[in-house]
Amino acid sequence: MSVLRTSILCLLVLVAALPAAAETPVRHALLIGNQKYTGEIGALTNPHNDVALIEAALKQLGFKVTVLRDARLGETNIAINRYLRTLRSAGNGAIGFFYYSGHGAADGTTNYLIPVGATSTDTAELWDQSLRLGEITRRLKAEAGNATHFVVFDACRNTLKLREAGKRAVVQAKGFRAEREQPGMLISYATAEGELASDVGQGAGPYAKVLAEEIVRPGVEAVTMFRNVQRRVRAAIAQEPYLGFNALGDVYFAGKEAASVAPAAAPTAAPRAEQAGSGADMVRICREAEGITSLSMLGVLQRQYKDTPAAECLAARVTEIKTAQVAELKAKETARKKADAGRKARRCRAQDGGAEGGRRARAESAGGQV
Repeated sequence: MSVLRTSILCLLVLVAALPAAAETPVRHALLIGNQKYTGEIGALTNPHNDVALIEAALKQLGFKVTVLRDARLGETNIAINRYLRTLRSAGNGAIGFFYYSGHGAADGTTNYLIPVGATSTDTAELWDQSLRLGEITRRLKAEAGNATHFVVFDACRNTLKLREAGKRAVVQAKGFRAEREQPGMLISYATAEGELASDVGQGAGPYAKVLAEEIVRPGVEAVTMFRNVQRRVRAAIAQEPYLGFNALGDVYFAGKEAASVAPAAAPTAAPRAEQAGSGADMVRICREAEGITSLSMLGVLQRQYKDTPAAECLAARVTEIKTAQVAELKAKETARKKADAGRKARRCRAQDGGAEGGRRARAESAGGQV
């Protein structure tokens, strides 16, 4: 046997004796961005941009990504079924990332993802046309329990106006209700329980921007990463993201070693003056403000777009709401005073009538004339 062949044989034996290298966990993501809703539901501005940002970040981290844009109910169900089968077949240690950006709401007990095919804001019809978030998380655990799951619900937009069944009056859409945490699952919401999220933002929504930047930072464990997102979003627009998890192992999306991988250049938010600097942007923000009745939400937008051209129309909307509230209070007070005066007049007439009746009775009993 030649020296070369002997050397190769020895090398093969040594390699075979070495411990097997740790395999990178299989990573799959399903991203849904719905924005082209009917006029009744109300179109959104940023979900397509949101999923594009998250897709780029996750692909950089080794995720195999499926993206749906403007998905109807049937398409969404099919995509979720395929996502579940893919994760289940990936074996132990797989990582799943489900992200939804679009309209969503709660009926008081259940959270719903609203497909673009929904046609009515009448709640009785809307819930039938939507997907239950709790059913999705239940299936993730039941049908793909081998994987660690991350579920991000970037929804509950403040532009959705619901109508109670059988009534014409518009009621403010309600924010999400906290889902029951499942072992091996983290659920993150773009806003706090019961609150609403803004769709305003240049290039993407505020939550998606921060998440895309933070998730690619190496050396940061996943729970810590989502907490960093919470803090940054709260500081930027005073919107409080919610985070829930239970029995979750350590996951490092971008690796454990901070020095081993340089953070990728993630899209950054444009300066505020640029975000609302163009005429089109200012018109869009002002139109959104026209439909907002919450002074707290308007306050969030005022802080976000301070010192921009949009600040003037936001301030005008705040003044309009406050003026309407004052006028409503005055009208109620006027109506109250009028009702009090009416009741007083009726009492006086009743008293006068009683006195006249008593006088007549006395006169008749005395045999006199009235």
